[in-house]
Amino acid sequence: MKLSPSDVRMLAIFGRRIAKAASLDVVCSNTVKTFGKICAWPAIRLVYSTGAAGWREWRAESNGVKDETHRDYPKPGRNEFTVFFDSNGGQSGFISIDRGSARAEAVLEVVSPQV
Repeated sequence: MKLSPSDVRMLAIFGRRIAKAASLDVVCSNTVKTFGKICAWPAIRLVYSTGAAGWREWRAESNGVKDETHRDYPKPGRNEFTVFFDSNGGQSGFISIDRGSARAEAVLEVVSPQV
């Protein structure tokens, strides 16, 4: 599925925002919000290692973005389309969405490397 010119503009704005972001929270929350605007709020999860302290997970919720901390690695779901931050697929973190939306999968392929 091709992205529309409007989608591409939103992704360019997203890239500029996260380049200037002051914290990891801003990067992750902007990622989930931008993805939601382009893809009509699919179920999206962003999981990132906080070092020895564990893992943080940001999820799109009906009322915004939910942020949780996990002690153990929260694996992606079996039916989720997942892009890992490390191409080897190790426990480096990931962004995942429910399968089925070609548009959402196309956006995910573009957004993940920027995060």
